[in-house]
Amino acid sequence: MRLLFLAFLITFSAFSGDPARADLLDDAMQAHQAGIPEVSITKLRQFLETPQTQTRAETARILLARCLIETQKMAEAAQVLESATGPEAIFLRAQEALRSRQFKEAADWFEQLTRSTSEFSVDARLGLADTQEATGDLDAALKTLSPLMADERTADPRAKLIAAEIYGAQSKIPEAERVISGLTAKSRKTEIENICLEGELALKQGNLDAAADFFNEVLEKPEDRTLRIVAVARLGLAKVLVQKQEYEEAENDLEKLISEQPRSAVLGDLFQNLFEIYARESNPETAELARWAAEDPEISGPDRPAYALYYLMRLQLQQGLTSEAAQNCRILVDRFPDHSTTVDACLILGDQEIAAGRFDEATKQLENLLDRVPNLSPRDRFRVDYLLGEANYSRGKASVASDIFHHLSTQFSHDRQNTLFNWAVCSLQAGDGSAFEEAFRELEDRKPQEKLIGDLLFDKGVLEAKAGNAAADETLKRFLKEFPDRPQKAQASLIQAEIRMTRQPPDLKGARQALSEVAAKGDSNAGEEVDRIRFFAAAADPSQNARSVQALAQDYLQKYPDSPARPEVRLKLGELYFRNDDFPNAQTQFELVKEDSPDSPLVETALFLAGEAARKSLNSSSVDRAISLFEEVYKLGGPLKFQARVEQAATMRQAKREREAIVLLDDLLTQDPPPDIRYQALDAKGEGLFTLAANEPQMYGQAVSTFDALLSSEGLPTAWKQRALYQKGKCFEKLGKPDEALSTYYDVLAAEGDGDQLWFFRAGFDAAQILEDRGSWSSAAAVYEKLADTRGARSEEARNRLTRLRLEHFLWPG
Repeated sequence: MRLLFLAFLITFSAFSGDPARADLLDDAMQAHQAGIPEVSITKLRQFLETPQTQTRAETARILLARCLIETQKMAEAAQVLESATGPEAIFLRAQEALRSRQFKEAADWFEQLTRSTSEFSVDARLGLADTQEATGDLDAALKTLSPLMADERTADPRAKLIAAEIYGAQSKIPEAERVISGLTAKSRKTEIENICLEGELALKQGNLDAAADFFNEVLEKPEDRTLRIVAVARLGLAKVLVQKQEYEEAENDLEKLISEQPRSAVLGDLFQNLFEIYARESNPETAELARWAAEDPEISGPDRPAYALYYLMRLQLQQGLTSEAAQNCRILVDRFPDHSTTVDACLILGDQEIAAGRFDEATKQLENLLDRVPNLSPRDRFRVDYLLGEANYSRGKASVASDIFHHLSTQFSHDRQNTLFNWAVCSLQAGDGSAFEEAFRELEDRKPQEKLIGDLLFDKGVLEAKAGNAAADETLKRFLKEFPDRPQKAQASLIQAEIRMTRQPPDLKGARQALSEVAAKGDSNAGEEVDRIRFFAAAADPSQNARSVQALAQDYLQKYPDSPARPEVRLKLGELYFRNDDFPNAQTQFELVKEDSPDSPLVETALFLAGEAARKSLNSSSVDRAISLFEEVYKLGGPLKFQARVEQAATMRQAKREREAIVLLDDLLTQDPPPDIRYQALDAKGEGLFTLAANEPQMYGQAVSTFDALLSSEGLPTAWKQRALYQKGKCFEKLGKPDEALSTYYDVLAAEGDGDQLWFFRAGFDAAQILEDRGSWSSAAAVYEKLADTRGARSEEARNRLTRLRLEHFLWPG
């Protein structure tokens, strides 16, 4: 049986028609897949030196940029990406910015992709979370990851791993364990990363033997490991040795790791742990650090010499070798001005020099940093300027310090209370009465200074709430506790109610409690907001009677005829009707959004949903109305324009108006719609042609051509590929071409990537049936075996059919 199945595969491959022409680009791809990006870089540069088609040149540039990023050659990667276009280029730009610690740029690129429908949207969300984690904004990172983990069945294991790492970094071990306990690894690589993370959690809990077992298990599994995971596991074992106080062995392991992997993704962690061991020693040996510090970054990359200079400087400060530390700090600034350690080195040295009374030295080295790195990030610029202000004040240059703190108080909201206070003190010390009065007035406007703190606390809570930060509730709770007499108290409770109601899942009890506190404070201006939030809280409560919730909405709409929130309330009311299968009333509410508020940004969404409701009403007049509503959405030209056209065509097909639907879809395809819309349009057109072919068989050929057009789409997801192949196979069956149908069905089974089990099993069973019909029992059994070995809803059915075939035709393996 196995030999027959192999012959079937060979025959299939022979007619697949996809011969690969080996050239420099192919070689570069193979080298990259083999984990040798350095070879890929050489071959790609040679390849791009000769004339190439635009498509192949773009492929080469993208791969070259990826390899340069992987080898830490960020400037070269950025140069290559300047001429690259498309979602993958944007994704690589974001990765390059992240690895270059240009966090704002990285976040902007990643956010752009998360709002797109490209295949990189999920990876971009993971990258955005990495960026937020790198800047210390862990709550934002968790929020970014939340949509990828909302549904346990479809949760992205990579998102779970990052979330668990964040919880681990926060020492929230139970949360980390909860996240990974439900993790289902979709690849061997993810499984190994999970094992490594379990080792890190065990290490944090002090379970040293268990941690060592996990890390060793990672190192014992050569398949599907990344260099980063290997480095993390080896670093974990070194940490175990440190906690066991086996410092010499840990030191040797870390030095070996740093020597072997100068471009490791965890190089910073390796140096930090090595420094902590050195710092325990009374007279640490720094020869290794000095050797690394002197390296040529063109050979080793910039990270190893930069980290070596940074930690060598810190050791020298610890040993009291201030002059040597200052010299190494200057070298770090001169050689690696943009490295992540440079600003931290200058601030640490500056603090030391100010504490030692060497104010001039501190000022000079901070000013030198600003001259060498004029484009510091806002966060780093604030930190450097703040310390520079302290240094100038300490050395008697109060006027200079006053100017610095004035600038900080006007240009940065960060720590504004301190910058305002310092500006006032420095101005007074400098004898600048007008500047002092200006600073004092800003403080006095918040009478007294304690009031300023209260206002700042309230503003902080409001800003957090607008940004969706979960900390807003706690901030406002603190405000209400510490400043119970402030006039913003009712508004603070109102904001708390909305925050709690919009949580996932909603804290409805907490929201209602906050609303009761608003009522207790007697703010007559809050009535409309209270009623609005009360309705949305009821709408979010599954235990509420639908009629009572609908009554709350109607009461609100009658009570506040001029409220700007009416479209929002009507939309939610329509959703409630829709959810209860009351499609006529849902349609009415959705259409009233436009009638009541024609300028509302919700009109497009409301009309689209009205079309969906009319379509589901299943009578001829409502179907015609659905078609009209989708046409209206299309003419608005908003974000739902193309989707409305797809739904309009689907509604026409529902009404047996296949030809009209196909005309609409052809028109849509001429407008270069987004990829996901194009997939839907081609698929719907193919299905429409298939339906018409029941009476006009020649249309099966047109349907095949349409599915081929879908299959040729660049970046087509595996599930769409399987769907199109299966439907193409059905066309071949209808055309009486079982060989072509069989080959096409097998393409569904062979598709790589995260596919759709529905099409996988349908294609498998149909392929096996063709083989059974022609008496090819061994080949049919091979297909059933493939289905049975794939976990899914129909795998048991396949196993039963396989058993039947083996019994009936004596196919048991020998």
